Amino acid sequence: MAGEGCGAFGGYETPLYKNPMFLNKDFFNGPFPVVKGIADRDIDYASFAARCPVSERACASEAVWFGQPMFLAGKKDMDDIAIAIRKIQHNAAELL
Repeated sequence: MAGEGCGAFGGYETPLYKNPMFLNKDFFNGPFPVVKGIADRDIDYASFAARCPVSERACASEAVWFGQPMFLAGKKDMDDIAIAIRKIQHNAAELL
């Protein structure tokens, strides 16, 4: 993407449910809203990896992230981003 003039990056290395804030239920004001009594049941975020293979794969190897300011540009710039993505898809074998 950088070669096409579009800044992009890999984004999250792991899904959000692997963030210690979720795993330890250590939010700003306590364990809310993910503990029994607040939610209908206690949420076991550690179990999500097995239940969310698409999220795991996307974070590990597939997702491409764009900074939010890129999307404040005009239609021509959005078209240029789409053209760059199509060009990379079309030439993926050569790029590998």
